[in-house]
Formats: sequence, structure tokens, C-alpha cells
Amino acid sequence: MLGLGEVLAVGKNSKFQPGQFVAYLHYGAFSEYVVVDDGEGILVPSQDAAFMSIALSGLTASLAFEKEGDLKPGKNVLVTAAAGGAGQFAVQIAKLVGCHVIGTFFRPEKAEFLTSLGCDRTVNYREEKLDEVLKKEYPKGVDVVYEGVGKEMFDAALKNIAEFDRIIVLGQIAAYGDNDSKKQFSELLTASEVSIPLALLVKSASLRGFWLTSYMDDFPRHIQKLSELYEQGKIQVNTDKGGTAENGPFVGLEKIVDALGHMYARKNVGKVIVELH
Repeated sequence: MLGLGEVLAVGKNSKFQPGQFVAYLHYGAFSEYVVVDDGEGILVPSQDAAFMSIALSGLTASLAFEKEGDLKPGKNVLVTAAAGGAGQFAVQIAKLVGCHVIGTFFRPEKAEFLTSLGCDRTVNYREEKLDEVLKKEYPKGVDVVYEGVGKEMFDAALKNIAEFDRIIVLGQIAAYGDNDSKKQFSELLTASEVSIPLALLVKSASLRGFWLTSYMDDFPRHIQKLSELYEQGKIQVNTDKGGTAENGPFVGLEKIVDALGHMYARKNVGKVIVELH
């Protein structure tokens, strides 16, 4: 889990100092106090919750595109779950490069948010079939796909990938909420109804997996870059603290279950944050 807080005490030879703010990846982040190793902490400018979103979700989008995306001006980029914690960054990073961005979403209230981020085309996949939209409006295909949903979203991307281009797979949130980890893994391997080898073969296209912790040496550089863009007003960071949620706001340990339920129901706009006091 990802957490962010003020450093209260440090061990001998620590790179951090009391009073600094650190984002960290560590089990037990839903705690009032936590002990983490130096290597698990990332220095951030303040306790603004936006920096926690940057330190995980922004980092994921930024690194995925740098390592696997080959973004260039004018490319068509498809971002699934575009209004989510990482999706919001993927949309904005692609727009900063000069790409045309298509963003998918689940609930109608997210359309305006995605437009504000710069999406050129938004697709509510409860009202429109993504596969049909892409075939009709992007007959040459999409160049880069930032895909973390799975199932029908992955199939639509696979059917409509452009020649020589790529799909970046970051997860399968369609399986979130299922407590059976073996079932989740099985679904991930058998999710597509399309022949993956054949679909890639005939387009000379590629499917690229992205796992964030494979690139830990690059974390500081990307977090610094994204933090600067945020402070300069060049990107926006939306954090969902449950202000409009039925069981919100998400303040205190007892609200963790409500926050996770909010996310699993795909109601969140931006990164879900639980504040602990």
C-alpha cells in the first residue's frame, strides 16, 4: 500500500530528517504510524495528497510511457479507466506530448472531468461499445494503448491496434474485488476472446507488460518531473477523498473499507485517498 506522512524520527545514517515528508510503498500503510526502510521512502515537497498520487499513479503512467510507449506528437493514444488514479496522468502526459487521446470511463459524471484533462474523445463504455467506436472513428487503428482494465477493453484494444504499434498492459481492474487470487490470475491469462498471437502477428504489433517496481532506479527522476509539472500548473491531480461518496468523507481507519468499496464500484474520480489523523 502507498502512504504519505511526516518523518517523526530516523535511524542512524538515514537519508531523511524529521520534519520532511515522505511517500512510501509498504504493507501497513493504513496505519497512524509506520516504520519503513530508507529505500522504501521517496521524498516529496509537502503533505499535499496530490504528491501521494504522483508518487504511485503518476509514476506508473510516466514510466510506462517512457519505457514502453514511444509517444510522439500526433499519435492516437487510448487510455482505459482514464478517470482513475493513474489514468488521469496518462491522459495528461500524452496530451503534453501532443497526442490525440481517447479515454474510456464507466459513469457519466466522469465525462466532464476527462474533457477538462484534455481528452479529445471520451467513451462511456456502458453506452457505447469501444470496439465499434474505434473501428468507425479510427479506421487506421490506435497507436498506443495504456490498458489496465482487461476483458472487453483489452479485446477492443487488440482488435484496433495500428500496424507496428503497441499495447501496454498494467493490470486488470475488471477482476478487482475478487478475493480468489488464483481465479484472478487465471482470468488474466484467459481474458481475451481474440487470438492474441494472431492479432499481433498480422499487424506487426506488440504487447508490453509493465511492472512499476522493475524500474525503481528511475523513481526519483520521474517524481521530480511530475512534481514540477504539478507545481507549475501544467498538470492537475484529482484526489478522491470521498467528499461526495455515500459513506464519505474517507477520514479515519474505520473508513478504509468504505474507500475500497468506492473504488471497486468504479465511482472514484482520480486517486482514492484515506486521511488518517
